[in-house]
Amino acid sequence: MTKNMSGSDTIHKNYILFSKLCILTALALLLLPFSLRAENNATIASTAVSKPGPATLVAGESTITVRIAYTGDDNGDNSALIEWGEDGVDFANSTNLGHNSSPYLYEIPSLDYDKTYQVRITISDADDGSTNLVQTLTGLKPFNTLVHNSISTGSSDKWPVETGWGLATASSQYGEFTCRTCHDSSTDNIKRVKKTITAPSDAFPGGEVDFQSADNDNSDFGDDSDNHTSSTHVCEVCHTKTNYHHYDTSTQTGDTNHYNNKDCVSCHQHRSAFKASCAACHGGGSTGSAGANYWPDGSSTDPANDVPGRHRAHMD
Repeated sequence: MTKNMSGSDTIHKNYILFSKLCILTALALLLLPFSLRAENNATIASTAVSKPGPATLVAGESTITVRIAYTGDDNGDNSALIEWGEDGVDFANSTNLGHNSSPYLYEIPSLDYDKTYQVRITISDADDGSTNLVQTLTGLKPFNTLVHNSISTGSSDKWPVETGWGLATASSQYGEFTCRTCHDSSTDNIKRVKKTITAPSDAFPGGEVDFQSADNDNSDFGDDSDNHTSSTHVCEVCHTKTNYHHYDTSTQTGDTNHYNNKDCVSCHQHRSAFKASCAACHGGGSTGSAGANYWPDGSSTDPANDVPGRHRAHMD
């Protein structure tokens, strides 16, 4: 006859099995190579990234924030050194950051808007297996090169040069432009352009935007040919000081034939804050640095743009 086990016997048997399992697990861990058991003490750094601060004309008030995340370092013994200086020159400035949980984050102060910088981030960790501990970021500007303003475009003849436009500098015309000045995730326009664009301070001449096409010959960027006194084109709702594509064409100094209904960003690229780019039409066939990429260069791309002599589209 089989004897039924009581509840206490079952609990006791399960406890013995659990204890044996714990002992076996501990023995297995002890038999692992030391390097494997200690691997979480090593620091595995992610790719460092940078973020520019607000655009300002005031000397020594620009900033760049660097961020580097990491995994591991369970024993909490790593630290970070941030070094920076002018791009291609030196790392004349530095600061030591004591141990910090991931990520390391540091805002580099006292930079100038008209200089380009390099930053070196060094994480120190003596534990075996630590990787990617030294990283260098180059070509850094202390302002967002995508955002349209007087610094990013090099504009000095539209509003007073000492205050500029679209900047965080006090008294800057229209206030500080950011991505959200023109873009919103909830909009009927293409490229997430707002239905209404308003200046952070002061006021644009227009505001309502209808932007449904960016195609050449059918775009909603700008069209002066109708001699309008108001506009809903994205390149015209704000402009009062440019040569072309004003909100009101009667106020502009240029003619009314400047690339109407064209894709404006083919020359005025967003990555350059819409500053005009000659390279969009000229060059492209030469080798070497961008500075050596002159026109004409013998490029077979659109040969009409490789003809030497006076360039009627821009000079007439």
